[in-house]
Amino acid sequence: MFAAGLIIGSLVKRVAKPAIRGVVKASVGIALDVRQAVQAASEDLQDMAAEAAAESLVGQSGEDSQSVRRPSVRRSSTLEKA
Repeated sequence: MFAAGLIIGSLVKRVAKPAIRGVVKASVGIALDVRQAVQAASEDLQDMAAEAAAESLVGQSGEDSQSVRRPSVRRSSTLEKA
């Protein structure tokens, strides 16, 4: 009975280890994709906040909104690689 347990345990280890490794790889890939999506959303929100601030300043000064330049935003290089 003990020998059978050792053999079955060894077989389970050989089968389970690659399966678990695959699950870990997939979850790391998903986590990286989520991180990139959050970063892109954050940059979009920052762009909208900068535009709103510029429009607010234009409204306060009484100038035409077309005469105000949009602030330049530096994009991260990690999104350009994807």
